[in-house]
Amino acid sequence: MTAALEIDDVHLSFGGVKALTGPSFEVAEGEICGLIGPNGAGKTTLFNCITRIYEPDSGSVRYRGRELLGQRRHLIPSLGIARTFQNLGLLSDLSTLDNVLLGATHRSRANLLTSALRTPGMRKEERQMLCEADEILARLGLGDVRDTIVSDVPFGTQKRIELARALMIKPRLLLLDEPANGLTHSEVDDLATVLREVRDEHDLTILLVEHHMGMVMSMCEHVVVLDLGAKIADGKPADVSRDPAVVTAYLGSEAA
Repeated sequence: MTAALEIDDVHLSFGGVKALTGPSFEVAEGEICGLIGPNGAGKTTLFNCITRIYEPDSGSVRYRGRELLGQRRHLIPSLGIARTFQNLGLLSDLSTLDNVLLGATHRSRANLLTSALRTPGMRKEERQMLCEADEILARLGLGDVRDTIVSDVPFGTQKRIELARALMIKPRLLLLDEPANGLTHSEVDDLATVLREVRDEHDLTILLVEHHMGMVMSMCEHVVVLDLGAKIADGKPADVSRDPAVVTAYLGSEAA
């Protein structure tokens, strides 16, 4: 299968702390890949390298054959890459709709002049964006909180709002950082179903950081395991779950 994302020997240190020590792996086009590991393994750090928040010391990150390292951070969404955050990145004093529309900012052709003059092209673009946002909100079951201020909706609903904003970017690669964190068991099951359906409907590739192992093992075709910044396992979920190095990383040496 063709690789959508290629991580090659990425190293990153913060002072004397080695956050990433050379992980290398590929995520195939159209697959859901789980990126797992104990706390402090380097998972979110790697996400931050992919999205250009962090600058690795060395290595390569390629998306559909294009090197991402050296790309400007604000251009990453325009390449078809969207992400959610471990700690919600929503603007809590704005409505659900306004938060979702922020996902389309990079696609807007508006400037100060067209916005001020309310040109026909500007009005047409606004109608199109609103239509797209309403379709995504309806798909994710968020239509009833469309105009509700985000701080007034439950945490699980906020997670779906962040996913809706990411989908508004029209990504081909979706990076999800602990989307099930703080959700109830039923909400986790619903989220897994939605993610599989959204992957199929939008022809997405998904890289998923998640501590909820039931969700990872049930929905991912491929799992990569990091520990202390290094890759210790890479393969099918069933094989990875039995890997002695993975058992040791999660449960300690006595469990291996």
